[in-house]
Amino acid sequence: MSPLDAPSLPSPANTVREASQALLDWQRAALSQPLPPAADPLAQAAALQACFDRWGGEATERERAGWSACIQALLASAALPPQRPLKCGVAGSCAEDLAALLRPSTQALDEADELDIAVRYWEQARKAGWLDEDLDADFGEFWRRVEWCALAQHLALLGAGPHADEARLAAFAAKTASRYVQLSPLKRLAEKAWPHFFDLGITLR
Repeated sequence: MSPLDAPSLPSPANTVREASQALLDWQRAALSQPLPPAADPLAQAAALQACFDRWGGEATERERAGWSACIQALLASAALPPQRPLKCGVAGSCAEDLAALLRPSTQALDEADELDIAVRYWEQARKAGWLDEDLDADFGEFWRRVEWCALAQHLALLGAGPHADEARLAAFAAKTASRYVQLSPLKRLAEKAWPHFFDLGITLR
């Protein structure tokens, strides 16, 4: 077989599309079982706080108060209904597992692909009746929850210590924090901790 005849490898986006369909199938089965206990919010808060402690340096009281507000906003978003079974064995945001698929530490999809996959997932979740009234009517709110779930995942990894994909995680965090007024204290931290993303333009490649 010549190189021209060899089968082409699936693109990262198509691989994630297939994984998102598999996630829907898994969730369909999981929803037939009792909802597991929720994740420990104190442990989640501590994981997020570790990121600010690691990257915040000599912070002022005002900065610390702003970071605390960001943590509370992320936790409050993750606790919004509907709560669903997660692959990790606890109950959590209906956007949590999709966020992990779309924005792993190991790769960055084009945002157009992210949105396409998220819209397809959202449409199937709506059809199945898995969303509440707010999410059923507003993809923008669903997408915000996906971004915030992914952000919390990235901050927890950044707070855990050196990571092989630290630059990509930091770029993810800086980009998301730049999009939402509620996360402006995190944006200011990102500007101090990772100024090159703002000097040169944030890149996820």
